[in-house]
Amino acid sequence: MQSDCDFLIPVAGPIIPEQEAALRVLHDQLPTRQEHWSRHLEGSYPQLAQLSSLRGLGVPWLYVDHGWRQMQWSDALRQRMRRDIPTALSDKQGWISLDIAWAQRYAVTTLCRMLYTLDSGQVASKKSALVWAGENLEPRWQPLFRQADEDRALGFDPDAVPREGSVSTTLAFAGYARAIARR
Repeated sequence: MQSDCDFLIPVAGPIIPEQEAALRVLHDQLPTRQEHWSRHLEGSYPQLAQLSSLRGLGVPWLYVDHGWRQMQWSDALRQRMRRDIPTALSDKQGWISLDIAWAQRYAVTTLCRMLYTLDSGQVASKKSALVWAGENLEPRWQPLFRQADEDRALGFDPDAVPREGSVSTTLAFAGYARAIARR
């Protein structure tokens, strides 16, 4: 399965320290439960007023990323992406090979999500990040983004090999992402 459970829970006003502490405990405990979706949550707690106009863009939200147990404020996301993007590909190659089609697509999608977060300070879905990348990053990468998006429906098959040339293009895209993170 390639999905997560995205959520957005608007809150009436600023999250006070006691509420933040309780949310952090909740999101630390949820992934330890046996239910599938409790381990695949991803979402944010914006103030309702921040969603009513464009003035709310770029305002930090308390969020939890897919598979994480530790919540963060979205402004900390940019710092995290600057630190994580340079090693993102090598970190993945520590547990899966880009010679598997799913891993190649996953690497592209993850880098797009990381670049989106670096740009916006927010977390995007896989599909949204690929669309954003196609609209905002250099046009030379658009075929790679389309390929990753089109092939996501194929799921995980350990015997499926990547499309011809996609691994070398993914490696080049990772270099491009590293350069953006260093700016």
